[in-house]
Amino acid sequence: MPNIRHPRRGSLQYWPRKRAKRAYARVRTWKDLTGNKLLGFVGYKAGMTQALVRDNAPTSRVKNQSLSVPVTVIECPPLKPLSIRFYKKR
Repeated sequence: MPNIRHPRRGSLQYWPRKRAKRAYARVRTWKDLTGNKLLGFVGYKAGMTQALVRDNAPTSRVKNQSLSVPVTVIECPPLKPLSIRFYKKR
């Protein structure tokens, strides 16, 4: 049997390499609980691409030129509110 060498299959960065217990992430902490805003939002990273944007910073050397910047595409499922709470000022 010949000694055939091949590149590693898979990354060692994530260990152990096994299927996740659930398809959704666990939220461990909330940043700020004050105010009227959405506290948590579910989104999954679908991929990355690049966008052409025009630089309009006044002190930039490449002002008014198109730049290619990397952007992340996040896929978000439709939201269905389970409960709504209304407040009134006294």
